[in-house]
Amino acid sequence: MKFKRFFFEGNLRWGYMNTPEDVVVLLEDYPYEQLRQAQRLRDSENIETPSFGFYAEYSDKYTLGDWIDENGLEKFFT
Repeated sequence: MKFKRFFFEGNLRWGYMNTPEDVVVLLEDYPYEQLRQAQRLRDSENIETPSFGFYAEYSDKYTLGDWIDENGLEKFFT
């Protein structure tokens, strides 16, 4: 499976995750199980690069964990 780009926004790190190496750095700041709980930006389900985070505007029930599972990206996070 090919890596899929996404945007992440949290207190410790934010920005586009363009490569698996970016995810490695993200995992230095956030445990995997916590990242899985990051919610999608409200009303952004139709954008090509999804946005996930922990701030109030990230209130969609769809999570980064859902996206990881749906796209078969688990190997990039473990």
